[in-house]
Amino acid sequence: MQHLIFLKGFYKGVLFVIILFFTSVSLYGQEEILFKGTVTDNLANPLPYTNVIVSPEVPNGKVRFGISDNEGKFKISVPKDSLYMVEITHLGFQKITDTISTGKEITKSYVLLENTTALEAVVIEQKIPMLVKEDTIVYRVDNFVTGKEHKLREVLKTLPGVEVDKLGNVTVNGKKVTKLLVEGNTFFTGDSKLAVNNIPADAVAEVEVLDNYNEVSFLKGLSDSDEMALNVKLKEGKKNFVFGDIHTGVGYKERYLLNPALFYYSKKFTANVIGDVNNIGAKSFTLSDYIEFEGGYAKLLDRPKEYREMLSAEFVGFLKNEDFTSQQNNFGAASISSALGKKARLEVFSINNKTKETTLYEKGLTYISTDNIVENRTNSEDNRSVFGLHKIKVSYTPNLDTDIRSTTIIKNSNADGVQKLISYVTDSTFTRSESKPKGITFQQNVTYNKQLSFKHTLSTGVLLNYLTHEKTSDWQFSMPVLNSLIPFEYDDDSYNLVQNQRLHSFKLQADIKEYWELSNFHHLYPNAGIKLISDTYTTEDAQVLADGSILNFQESGFNNDTEFKLFDTYAGIEYKVKIGDLIMKSGITYHNYDWELWQQHENSVNKSKGVLLPSFNLDYKISHSEKLHLTYTLLSNFSAIRNYATRYRLVNFNSVYQGNEDLENEMYHYTRVRYSLFDMYKGLFGSLSFSAKNNVRAIRNTSQITGIEVVQTANYSDLPENSYNFMGSISKNISKYRFGLSLNTNFSNFTRLVNTTKTDYRMQNYSYTARVFSRYKKGLNFQLGWNQRFYRLLTEDTENNVTQINPSGMVEYIFLSDFNAKLEYKYTRYQNKNYNSVTDFSNGDFSVAYAKEDSLWSFEIGVTNLFETNFKRDIDYSDYVITDTKTFIMPRIVMLKVNYKL
Repeated sequence: MQHLIFLKGFYKGVLFVIILFFTSVSLYGQEEILFKGTVTDNLANPLPYTNVIVSPEVPNGKVRFGISDNEGKFKISVPKDSLYMVEITHLGFQKITDTISTGKEITKSYVLLENTTALEAVVIEQKIPMLVKEDTIVYRVDNFVTGKEHKLREVLKTLPGVEVDKLGNVTVNGKKVTKLLVEGNTFFTGDSKLAVNNIPADAVAEVEVLDNYNEVSFLKGLSDSDEMALNVKLKEGKKNFVFGDIHTGVGYKERYLLNPALFYYSKKFTANVIGDVNNIGAKSFTLSDYIEFEGGYAKLLDRPKEYREMLSAEFVGFLKNEDFTSQQNNFGAASISSALGKKARLEVFSINNKTKETTLYEKGLTYISTDNIVENRTNSEDNRSVFGLHKIKVSYTPNLDTDIRSTTIIKNSNADGVQKLISYVTDSTFTRSESKPKGITFQQNVTYNKQLSFKHTLSTGVLLNYLTHEKTSDWQFSMPVLNSLIPFEYDDDSYNLVQNQRLHSFKLQADIKEYWELSNFHHLYPNAGIKLISDTYTTEDAQVLADGSILNFQESGFNNDTEFKLFDTYAGIEYKVKIGDLIMKSGITYHNYDWELWQQHENSVNKSKGVLLPSFNLDYKISHSEKLHLTYTLLSNFSAIRNYATRYRLVNFNSVYQGNEDLENEMYHYTRVRYSLFDMYKGLFGSLSFSAKNNVRAIRNTSQITGIEVVQTANYSDLPENSYNFMGSISKNISKYRFGLSLNTNFSNFTRLVNTTKTDYRMQNYSYTARVFSRYKKGLNFQLGWNQRFYRLLTEDTENNVTQINPSGMVEYIFLSDFNAKLEYKYTRYQNKNYNSVTDFSNGDFSVAYAKEDSLWSFEIGVTNLFETNFKRDIDYSDYVITDTKTFIMPRIVMLKVNYKL
C-alpha cells in the first residue's frame, strides 16, 4: 500500500512538471515566423558554416543567429512584426548587410564575393556568435547564456552539441574532452572537473573546442592525435586582475563548507588557487579524477598493464568511495605558469587531499557456481587518507622548428583504514581488519621534437618511472578461516593474521619516430624504441599469537619473493595516404620480448618471444557536418608482477590468490567505428560508435570454490572471450527546448574455469536515457529525464535479470528579478526478477538563491537529500558471484551559503 501511495505521488510530480512545460510555452512563447534562405559564392557553390546574424532595430532587442548547412541553407526563428538588420559573414568573403521586416515568412538568397582583406576577417570572427572551422568550434558564450549561470559547468550546458555529466566530464558531439585549457595553458591536470566546478561563469568570454589537439603545433596533421581540448578564453576585464569567488556555508548539526577559488591571468604569468573544506559529502578529488590525471580511460586500450597497475595501487581503494555516512574533506590545489623569457615557459602545480570518511554497506552475494549459496554481509569502514600530486613542466621553443619539454611528476599517498565485516551463511563470522598503504611515485619525461626540413620531422622521448608501494594489513577473525590452506593455532577465540606487501617498480622507455612527407598526400612514419621493466614484489602472511610470538605460514605455501624483468625492443612503420576527404593509415610493429623471473631468489623463467602487431586507421569527412572514424589494432602487453608470484596471498577473509610464473603476453584485437553529426541548420547533434574486443590470449583467474571460500589462480588462457559495445546519442534544438536521447549497450560472452569446469557466460547490459530541458533567460525553466537500465547474466544453468528505472526532474524559477528557486528530484525503482524483489527510493535537493545584479554578494539556502533517503542500491557480476549492494548515504543536510565575488 505504501508503495502504491509513493508511486501515485511520483506520477503526480511528473504530471506537475509536464504542466509546467506547457505553462512555460504559453507564458514565454511569442508568435514567431521563419526567416530562411541560402548562401552561395558567385559561382553558385553553397557556402557551409556561413554565419547569419539578425539584430533588432529596437534598443535592447535580442540578437538571433544561424549557421548554414552543407547546402548553404539557413533558417532562423524571429518574432513577428518586427524590423531587423541582417549580417551575412563568412571568412574570406565580403560581408553583406540587409534589412528585413518580419510580417510573414521570409525566404532570401545571398551571394558572397571573395575578400582579400585579412583584417575584416578578424573583425568578423570576433563578432559572430559561433564559428565552425575544420577541427575547431568557437562559441562566444554571451549569445547562449542566460546570465544566471554560476560556474563554467552551467555555461557549457547552454552550448550546442556540448554535454556535461554530474562528474564534470565534458563531451562535444559525443567525443570526450581529454584536456582543458585556460588561455591556452593546461588547467592543473587538464581534467575538466576542476575547471567546470570552479571557474566563475561571468569570467568566460569564449569557449574553443579543438579536435585532434596537439601541444606541439608542427606535429598537428602528422601525429594523428585523438585528443579533444577545450580552451576557455577569459573576458578582458578578468585579465591582469585577481578574480574568482569565495563560497562558504554553515548548516544544521555542525555542517560546514569553505570553497575559495582564486585566479590570476596575464600574458606572462598565471596563478590558480582552489580550496575545498567541507563535511557535507562533497569530494573534490575522486577515482575518475586520478584516472584522468594518469592519462584517462584510453589507457584501458593503449596501455592496459599500466591501467590495471594503477587501479590495483592500494591507496586507490580509498578514492573509490563516493557515498558516505559521514565525511570530512580537505582539498587544496595551487598552480602557476610563468614565461621564462620569450622562448621558455614554466608550469607547476600541486594538488593535496586529506579525507576522513565512514561508509556502510549491506550486501547479498549469490555464488552461482556452488548451488546458489547466499551470503549476507554487513560492511562498515572508517578511512583516513592523504594524497598528493605534484608536477613541474618546462617547455622550451628556441625557434619555430624545435620543441623541447621536460615533465617531472611526484605522487605520494598515505592511508589508514579500519573495516568491520559480519558475514552470515549458516553461522556468522566477524572480521576486523586494518590496512595501512603508503607509496611514492617519481616520473621523469623528456621529449624532443624537431622539424628537420619541409619533408622530415623527428620526434623522440625518454620516460623514467620509479615507484615504491607498501601495505600492512592486520586481520582479527572470530573463527579460523580458509582452514584447508591456513594453519591457524587456537588462540583464545581470536585469530590475528598480519600481512606485509612491498612493491618496487622501475621502468625506462625511449622512443624515436620520423614523419617523412613523401608528398602532400603520401606520408611514411618509421619508428623504433626500447622498454626496460624491473619489478620486485614480496608478501608475508603470519599469525600473531596472544603472547606476541609469530607463526609464519611459509611452510604452507605463503610468502612471495618475486622479481620480474622485461626487455622489449620494437620497430615499425606506418604509411598514410589522403584521397579526397579520405585519410587512411596502416602500420605494422614488431616487438621482441626477453623476460626473466626469480621466485624465492631462484631463476625460474628465462624466455624470449616475438610478436607482429598490425594497425589500421581511417578518417572520412562525409560532409561538413558528418565525420566517420575507424580504428583497428592488435595489442600485446604483459601483466603486473603480482600475477607472476606463485605462492599464496590472503586477499580477504574468504579469498586467497596465487599467481602463475608461466604467464606470457596478452593479445587481443580491438576495433572501433565512430560517426559524428554536427548540423546547426537542423539544430541536430549526435554520434554513434561501435567497438569490439576479441581476445587471442588473456590472463584470467581460475576459481576453486568451497562454500563461500575462494582460491583464485592466474591462468594463461585461450578460452573464448569477446565483448561488443554500441553507444549512440542525439540531441535536437527546437525553439527554446533541447531534446536528447542516448543509448548504451554492452554484450559479452566469455568462458571461465570454476571448480575445474568450463562455464560459458553471456552478459547483456543496456540502457537508454531520454531528456528534455528548456532554455529561457528568465522565468521558469525545467528539465525532465528518463533512464532505464537492464542487466542480464546467463549460463547454461542460471539466468539473472535486474531492471532499474531512474526518472528525474528539475524545475528552476527566476522571480522578482534576483531570486532563483530550484528543485531537483530523482526516483529509482530497482527490480531483481530472480528473487521477485523490488526496492523504491528517491532523492531530492531544493534551494533558493538571492543574487542582485552587479552585487558582489549572493546568498543561498539549500536542502540536500530532501526526503531523508537512507541508501541506494546497485548490482555487480563476476565469474562466480552476483553482488546486490545497499550503499548507505549522507542524511538530509540544510545549509545557508554565502558567495563573495572578487
